[in-house]
Amino acid sequence: MKTSLHGIGLRYFVEVARTGSLSDASVALHVATSAISRQVAKLEEELGCQLFDRLPRGMVLTEGGRKLMAYATRSMLDGEHIANELRGLDLERTGTVRVACTQGFAYSFLPAAIASFLDGHPKVKFQLYVGSPSVVAQRVRDGESDVALSFSLRPISGVHIEHSEPASIYVLMRQDDPLASRRHLSMADLAGRHFLLPEQGTTLRELVEIAAELAGVDLDPVLESNNSYAMYAFAKKTGALMFTAIVSVSGRYEEDGFLAIPLKDDVLGRREFQIQTMSGRVLPPLLADFCEHVKVQKKLVSTLTRSRKKTMA
Repeated sequence: MKTSLHGIGLRYFVEVARTGSLSDASVALHVATSAISRQVAKLEEELGCQLFDRLPRGMVLTEGGRKLMAYATRSMLDGEHIANELRGLDLERTGTVRVACTQGFAYSFLPAAIASFLDGHPKVKFQLYVGSPSVVAQRVRDGESDVALSFSLRPISGVHIEHSEPASIYVLMRQDDPLASRRHLSMADLAGRHFLLPEQGTTLRELVEIAAELAGVDLDPVLESNNSYAMYAFAKKTGALMFTAIVSVSGRYEEDGFLAIPLKDDVLGRREFQIQTMSGRVLPPLLADFCEHVKVQKKLVSTLTRSRKKTMA
């Protein structure tokens, strides 16, 4: 039996997967629920694979369904790319770039990178979503965002890494701190101090907790928060120590009276800065340009950090 992966059945499948129910897909498509159900069942029969688990709470994708959804999303994005090429829009570098990032990139680095990119691409628009590492990776995998900036500890299924590099963890402290003269620190050096920690589920929190356990340091944070801006302000006010990536505070921490000193515990070297895109997707020229621009901007931050260290030495 010949199977079509570009017809109405696939369109209905995508809408059911997106909405999570036949009735919601019916409303979105203005098509009878029974017609959608028949097309999805026909697609399952042709593929010889169950695409959904029919549960009381709705339609949930099976593993096979998730693979088909990834294919369908890539196909739609590639179709948009081809259409833009035919209209000549790719040559003009116009369009909308949908970016997702974790919180550490949202305050300074990414807004600055977007602003400088727009200097050379004035017709481009951006959409920015800020979330946890797992959520931004999911958005890229599902095609809801074109590119994500994140910190990661391990490979992620369905996500292609356009660029990665080590992401050192620093201790942010006031310039009058007793440890301010140190060139680097270990977790053991921080015993007995007041800490600020991000919420559970972040790569930074995971690694800091492992390093503290290995060093025998009791991590009893005076403040935990899902908002890095609140922790930054609290550290400035109280002198509590904050763990951070340098890219998360670049361009502001010295002016605010802080120093950033690297932590050297071996386990902390596992974290990477990553530029993530959908696995298997051919990037349009505009997205490729933006990814390259982000790499250059990140390199500038790293170069500036190294030069500051040499000046302090």
